Amino acid sequence: SVTSCAISADNKRIVSGSGDKTLKVWDMESGNCLMTLDGHSGSVTSCAISADNKRIVSGSGDKTLKVWDMESGNCLMTLDGHSGSVTSCAISADNKRIVSGSNDNTLKVWDMESGNCLMTLANPPNNETASWDEQQQNVLFLSDNAWRWVGLSAGIRRLPIELLDAKLPC
Repeated sequence: SVTSCAISADNKRIVSGSGDKTLKVWDMESGNCLMTLDGHSGSVTSCAISADNKRIVSGSGDKTLKVWDMESGNCLMTLDGHSGSVTSCAISADNKRIVSGSNDNTLKVWDMESGNCLMTLANPPNNETASWDEQQQNVLFLSDNAWRWVGLSAGIRRLPIELLDAKLPC
C-alpha cells in the first residue's frame, strides 16, 4: 500500500512511499514511474522533496531516515537516531534542515548536508500538556516545565523550528 507522497516544487515529479519498503519517483505529466528507490528495511512511512528539487528524504518503520539524490536515485546518507518508527519528515524551505517525527515521542532536527542531529524535541511525560492553537496557524504549545512552544508554519510541510528554551542533546 502507498503510505505517503510528496509533490516537487516544480510540479514535475511525485514521490510515493510504500509498505513494500520502497519509494517511487513518478512523472507528473505522463504518470510513468521514473525510478524505484530501494534501501529501507521497513515500510516507508513518510517522504519529502527539497524545495530545489534535488533531494528526497524518506522516513521508515526501520527507525531511520534516508536522503536520496533526486536525479540519480542514489542514497546519499542514512540518518539513525530515533528509537521508534519514523512517522513523518519535512525539509526546511532553505534546504538546510530536516525535521523528523517518530513514535518514540520525539522530533529531531538534522543538518541536511552533514546528516548530524542538531537537536531533539521530546514530549514531556505528561502528554496532555500539548495542544494546537487554531488562531496561531498550527502552533504547538507545551507546558512551561518543558518546551514553551515550537512554531510550525501553516504549510505544515515547511517546518521552521523556533525554540525559546535550551536545546536537548541528540
